[in-house]
Amino acid sequence: MKSLVVSAKNDRFYASGVDGRIMQGDYEKIMSEQMKFSTPYPSKVIALSMDENYLINGSDSAFVQIYDLRLQTRNKPVAIGRLKSSTNDIETLPDNSGFIISSADNGLYHINQLTGVVEHLISLSEQLKCISISPDGKLLAGGTWSGRVILINLVANSYSVILEEPGSRVLSVKFSPNGKLLAYGLDDIVNRRGIVKTYDLQSKDIRQFTGHRAGVYDVEFSPDNKLLASAGLDKRLQMWVLDNPEDLPVEMENNNGFVWDISFTPGSQYLIAACSEAEIRVWPTDPKLLADQICPKLTRNLTQDEWDKYVGDDIDYETTCVKVKLEDY
Repeated sequence: MKSLVVSAKNDRFYASGVDGRIMQGDYEKIMSEQMKFSTPYPSKVIALSMDENYLINGSDSAFVQIYDLRLQTRNKPVAIGRLKSSTNDIETLPDNSGFIISSADNGLYHINQLTGVVEHLISLSEQLKCISISPDGKLLAGGTWSGRVILINLVANSYSVILEEPGSRVLSVKFSPNGKLLAYGLDDIVNRRGIVKTYDLQSKDIRQFTGHRAGVYDVEFSPDNKLLASAGLDKRLQMWVLDNPEDLPVEMENNNGFVWDISFTPGSQYLIAACSEAEIRVWPTDPKLLADQICPKLTRNLTQDEWDKYVGDDIDYETTCVKVKLEDY
């Protein structure tokens, strides 16, 4: 599975893979099924229109397929956009006017989701391997394999290089939901590790997050702006609480393959990942959800000694599962 997108209206998600299949699923019910939609080309990225009527698929071919989700009885796209080269990334415009495509021919294109008509926006000196659009739809950030982060003004069709990371490839970029921060994931070729950084668009301050041992293929903010997650080729999926960036990251365990794409659910309660082992994995990020899953399986709470060891003897003891009796041990 190479790419996934999560609905903002319900519990559904969509995913695509290198075999051209497109899947749909429900993260609350932990189920998925193959859709009638498919592409004969290896799929690289999918995106969902703001009204959630259209799913757009970009592949290794010069064709971009647009599927009407209201017509799932047919397996052919309702519109096809023709580019000059393959698709690198796709982002939905917030006003629901279409999609922005970054292509391997160094260009940025706008595609009308109703007609498939392609409009060339701007050409750059190199490919944007990853893109993200600001919440107001006025700016687009892109990353290059030469280590540059480029900021494009979609209103004026102008651009500038705002960050340079010599010796690294920029594999992922993402605006925060409030538009104040830009996160990006690096493949530090020189030191053979992955790095996550955030860039404050007003103060220009940069903060670095470490822990990855290989390139970071995706970075995502939670919709409530409280969490930052990253995933990469070291099979690690990490998450930071942005109010406490100096703390060590929470590492999502039980993952066996490369993680290509991640997404938070609308309520910031789950983190979903598209993995190389043909799997979609779901982790709860809300402590209450974790407690609801774990507490029914427990027969007792922590003892005082366990609390002191695993939580801290400088923190007052409290009952971790309220419906589990506390007994003397």
